[in-house]
Amino acid sequence: MLGFARILARRATWQASTALVSTALAALSIPQPALAACDVTVNPNTITCAANTTTTPALNLNAAHPSSSDSVQQFTTPGPLTLTFNPGVTVDGQGFQIVSNTGAAINVSNAGVINGGAFGLLFDSPASGSVTYTGNGNISGGNGLYVNTPRSIDINTGTGSITGTAPGSSAIFAFDNFSGAGNFKVTTSGAISGGDYGIFALANTGTVTVNVNGGTVSGGRSGISAGSASASDVVVNANAGTISSGNTAISMSGGGNVTFNGNGSVITGGNALSVGGQFVSVNLTAGSVAATSRGVRVFSTGSTSVFSAPGYPSPATRVDWR
Repeated sequence: MLGFARILARRATWQASTALVSTALAALSIPQPALAACDVTVNPNTITCAANTTTTPALNLNAAHPSSSDSVQQFTTPGPLTLTFNPGVTVDGQGFQIVSNTGAAINVSNAGVINGGAFGLLFDSPASGSVTYTGNGNISGGNGLYVNTPRSIDINTGTGSITGTAPGSSAIFAFDNFSGAGNFKVTTSGAISGGDYGIFALANTGTVTVNVNGGTVSGGRSGISAGSASASDVVVNANAGTISSGNTAISMSGGGNVTFNGNGSVITGGNALSVGGQFVSVNLTAGSVAATSRGVRVFSTGSTSVFSAPGYPSPATRVDWR
């Protein structure tokens, strides 16, 4: 299936980066609280950053330090976790890694700015519940917003910018290590840019939906790479804004229904759109597609495929239908 081998290869990259994170976490000790810090509580589990904070590579377990600038915040106490970055607040240094072993939901509201090292904001929580991220805040790091959970992921960046600055990085990375059953949804109207991927979303058995409602999404390998390892639906709605890559602007694959709806976005790349699946539907109603190689590449292994481009104002450079 087109693009799926590359998506599976990404698993090895994720495992390598996770191993580094786990090694660093195991080596951390619990230091004394820093002066400029975020407020951390348990029962309820909360982190509130209301003042500018520079995080350092250390672990704060179950709010052992209620005023903390530690970059790793880990919770084993029951209950959901609420993480808030207040308007106008900048968190820099090492960024934040959130580890939750409670199985409960994680809810994030970002109205500030997060600038990190290897990661801006990392959720490495194989035993956590669903992760919900909202807000118009900005995130920057080697990888921007990186989420690994076996349950649902719902990311809405608003008009905020999310940036992955490292080679091979993702601005937004949503993954479940092929062990989960959650549905993934990413919605953006902001500036999303990564070294390899603007948005990378790969689910095990859940559905994947990406909505681009404005702004820009770009990556060296793909602006958007969306897929499911099962027969679940994969949908990209390109409603506005620009999606681009020097390679393939949008890459989609899955074992079930794979649907692309071009409703107004400008899509540019070496290959603009590559879609593969059991049942493929490509609908181009507004916007434009431009490519130096192939505009639209469609690979379908099923009996039903649809290509619709009524009145499309700027046809693809070349269309492959296989």
